[in-house]
Amino acid sequence: MKKAILIRMLAIAVAVLVLCACVSSIIMKRNYEDNLKQSIYNLLYTIDGVADTSIPKDTLAKEISQQSGYRATIISPDGTVLGDSFADYTTMENHSNRIEVQQALANGKADDIRYSQTQKAYEFYVAIKLKDNNILRISVPLEGIEYSFARQIPAILLGIILIMLASFLLAKRISGAALKPLNNVTKALKEIEENEFSKPVPQPIYEELLPLVNGVNSLVSHIKSTTETIEVEKNKLEFLLDSMRQGLIVADKDLKILHHNRSVAMLFNFQGNLNGKSLLNLTHNNKIISAVEKCLEQGNATVFNMEFPQTERIYSVSVNPTTAKWIENGVIIIFTDSTEQYKAEQMRSEFISNASHELKTPITSIKGFTELVLSDLVSEDQRKDYLERIKAETDRISMLIDDILSLSQIEENKIRNIVSPIDMLGCAKEVVNSLKSQAKEKQVELSVTGEAFIMQADKQDMQRLLKNLIENAIKYNKENGSVHVNIASKLNNCIITVTDDGIGIPAKDIPRIFERFYRAEPSRSGGGNGLGLSIVAAIAELHAARLNVGDNKPGLVVSMAFPIAT
Repeated sequence: MKKAILIRMLAIAVAVLVLCACVSSIIMKRNYEDNLKQSIYNLLYTIDGVADTSIPKDTLAKEISQQSGYRATIISPDGTVLGDSFADYTTMENHSNRIEVQQALANGKADDIRYSQTQKAYEFYVAIKLKDNNILRISVPLEGIEYSFARQIPAILLGIILIMLASFLLAKRISGAALKPLNNVTKALKEIEENEFSKPVPQPIYEELLPLVNGVNSLVSHIKSTTETIEVEKNKLEFLLDSMRQGLIVADKDLKILHHNRSVAMLFNFQGNLNGKSLLNLTHNNKIISAVEKCLEQGNATVFNMEFPQTERIYSVSVNPTTAKWIENGVIIIFTDSTEQYKAEQMRSEFISNASHELKTPITSIKGFTELVLSDLVSEDQRKDYLERIKAETDRISMLIDDILSLSQIEENKIRNIVSPIDMLGCAKEVVNSLKSQAKEKQVELSVTGEAFIMQADKQDMQRLLKNLIENAIKYNKENGSVHVNIASKLNNCIITVTDDGIGIPAKDIPRIFERFYRAEPSRSGGGNGLGLSIVAAIAELHAARLNVGDNKPGLVVSMAFPIAT
């Protein structure tokens, strides 16, 4: 564009210069002719005033030519040539038909330009009527006029060259100044294309370019603002997706991954960016690939559970079809950690099974004893014994149901906790006193030590927790054994420790003793229903306590640290 402007400006300058030169040439030529004509008229009038008319006319013509340097001709009023400085006047034809002669006779003077047969060239004729009524005519060859003008051509050409050079420099400067705003606009548009935004385009010096520059600046500002908004929204979306615990993959019909979040990469232990890669780069699991291909072919959603050995977790994998403007046919795969739900289902199933088993045994006993009593085949003493056994089994069922309900309410946090200041040492002594008869039957010694310590808690929960721990320690103890309870404070925690020297429990079973209905070997069961320690664990969790079990060799050490609200 700059080159085109330069060429056009130079072309215009040259055209203007040529036109000016032509006009100047015409004007200069006319001025030259006018000046020459006036000069010749003056010469002729001077000659008319001083010329010696007594000498021959041919001689006079030659003298005038010698003095002026021009051809001189003297013509009589009837057109006869009387003398000529160039040709033999006697051989020349009559000039009465010459325009300048006719007009000079009529007006006293005349001039004309025409072709001369004598000179074989165009001549400029100037004539006046002399005092003796003869016509004096001077002719000047037009070549002389052109030559006089031609002498000025070098100067004119030099001027043209200088003006062209000046025009070139000026055109270059003007075109550069004119194109600078356009170059700035081009640079700004290129930066927009490359998503780079610098300063606004400077204001141009030409008002005509202001709308363009202002429009580009407005466009750049709008695009920059929109890009920043999109970038913020994109970062928000990526943050939300990466903050999801669920893994997310969006893939197209060719199994190319279009988007994923961080959880998927962590789940499959993949380093780097998966976008643009095939799903097969992430996993070759036949279950996942088959579900995706089936979803793409049939458009049906699929949900299944899958174990990830590397994480020892179970995930629910959901494969759903999706369509959008940016994806014609694709799938969304969501990986949801369902380990806890799976374990809860297992625990629920085990709980129902264990509860059914625990209830079935006493109910079977009750049914058998009832049939015996109703058969009238037993004595009165046996009837009484059977009824006592039925009552014992009924009490056992009632206790089991109470424990199940209590455990369920504690785990669902449905117990209305009445928080109040509790002296934990006094609470422990109360529980121990209530269990002395049970300990005496087992010949187990109970003891409590520690410091008086006040803690904000639910007294009923604390009593139930201590009772279950101490009962468990008594139940699984040996004759002449001991159970010791200690209350202490340490680092803003109330530490409750129950130690026994009973039959103990295998190390492999210790991690499971707080599970519902879990009991070690039958010989160590002691007739419990396996819910006591589950209730202890539930109360500890409800109060955010840390629970620890250790081997006392023999016996167990169970300690709990309850945080103290400050």
